[in-house]
Amino acid sequence: MLYYEPLLVKADISRKDQAEQVVQKIIDEFSEINILVNSHGISQWVEAEVMIEEDWDKMIDVNLKGVFLICQAGWKHMIPRRKGKIINIAPMSGTIVNRPQP
Repeated sequence: MLYYEPLLVKADISRKDQAEQVVQKIIDEFSEINILVNSHGISQWVEAEVMIEEDWDKMIDVNLKGVFLICQAGWKHMIPRRKGKIINIAPMSGTIVNRPQP
C-alpha cells in the first residue's frame, strides 16, 4: 500500500494563476491527478442591505469562480489521459435556511 504525506498548498483559487499553480504542484509531487475534490466556500454573516459590494464579490469569486478555475486547471491534465474524476461538494447552506440569520 502506498502512503503519501499530505501536500498542503495555500492559494486563492479565485485567481487563475494560483489555481493552475496548485494543480502543477500536485502533478510535480505525484506525477498525475486522478481525483479532484472541491469542498470549500465562504459566507458573510451580515444583513443583505448593508453588505458591501467587495464582500459580495469575494463570496462569488471563491464560491463560484474558484470552483470553475480549479476544475479547469485539473481537467486540463485529466482529458489527455482520458482518466480522472472531479467531485464538487457544496455546503448544505445551499439547500437549507440557516437560522438564526440576519
